[in-house]
Amino acid sequence: MFRSIGSHDYMATCHGGGVYLIFGLLAVGLSFLVEGGNLFFLFVQSSPDKLPSPDLGGMFIALGLIFIVYIPFAMATWFAAPLIGWKKMGFGKALFYSFFTVVREYRPFVVYMFSWVFGFILLNLASGLLNILIGRSAAAFIAFILSVIISVWMYCSFYPTYRDIFGRPDSNL
Repeated sequence: MFRSIGSHDYMATCHGGGVYLIFGLLAVGLSFLVEGGNLFFLFVQSSPDKLPSPDLGGMFIALGLIFIVYIPFAMATWFAAPLIGWKKMGFGKALFYSFFTVVREYRPFVVYMFSWVFGFILLNLASGLLNILIGRSAAAFIAFILSVIISVWMYCSFYPTYRDIFGRPDSNL
């Protein structure tokens, strides 16, 4: 691991992480400008009673804006890290190829996106039901554990999509 510090792959991956952070902050900042931060407070406090101004319409517009801003970025970064590591591409080239690969192969990604949205909706419904049945703190703990498992499952699904589109990476890396 320490041998890779200073290498092309390491620097390109660090650029990717920095851009990912900046883009995430940009999406959240835009939602702040649209609806005044209620969405952020709802995620932090997880209690709609304490919102400064409970404007649900503004929160839905902010969620839509985050979605519209984030989707092209997610398309550009979906395959960027494997392309940098396995195909030895530069950061910009990897973003370009990743974006247009997802555009070209959009059908499975649309199904993939809707299945994850549906899964997270089910997770929220299950969390609400658990909140009623076993109490708020136990339900929050179980929902947290389930969201971690689902997130790991989602990130582990990146490799099969890469393999199906680009083929197996070279075994001599």
